[in-house]
Amino acid sequence: SLNSVLQRTRMTTTEQHFHGDERLHLLLFSSGGGVAEEEKENVVVDDRITLYVGVISINDAPVLKIGGVVSSLEDEWINVGSVVSIYDPDAATDRDELLTISVRTTSSGGDIRVPKPLVGIRWIERTGRRISIQGSLDRINRGLSMLEHRGSPHSHGNISIDVEVVDTVGARGSGSVIVSISNVNDPPSVTRPTHVVRTNQSQDLSLFSMHGIQVDDEDDNPPRHHE
Repeated sequence: SLNSVLQRTRMTTTEQHFHGDERLHLLLFSSGGGVAEEEKENVVVDDRITLYVGVISINDAPVLKIGGVVSSLEDEWINVGSVVSIYDPDAATDRDELLTISVRTTSSGGDIRVPKPLVGIRWIERTGRRISIQGSLDRINRGLSMLEHRGSPHSHGNISIDVEVVDTVGARGSGSVIVSISNVNDPPSVTRPTHVVRTNQSQDLSLFSMHGIQVDDEDDNPPRHHE
């Protein structure tokens, strides 16, 4: 019956994340004779009803987007924030909605930093291994765009930087930025004694074992490689 069909009818909004007032027009049609308010192709509109629907906003979790792998060279700072962005439909329409983002590396994953001052951002934590800030969506993304990373000294391979974003309700999104660090050649170094080395014509002189002369080359050491 018509009533059972109406009871199974569902309404959805065409605009994603829409909330507010919406109107639903219900027209009752019949065909044939009778006194018609409006007639079109033998279809008579007998009655019309307008329903007012209030769509209540619900919290949406922030979405973290990571664009790809970042390539870097050993011992050099590289921008990694250019591949990271955050979207939150609630924060996009409400400037008072604050997001908190945390970025961290492991003890062998190198250092992270934001080299320039951040405007309108509250710093929660700021160390070489972990950064945590709070602010609006636009300011958080602006701060992320300046994030830099440098691997541990003389290390190469792939490392991951963990990123997590949390909104005021506690909904969260997370992901990891992969940094591919290429090996570079390091020059050898020589450690020289600070004292004057003295000997005589009949005495053997061991410069390396007794007087601290040492040659070192990081490339000859076991590689510090991350998978």
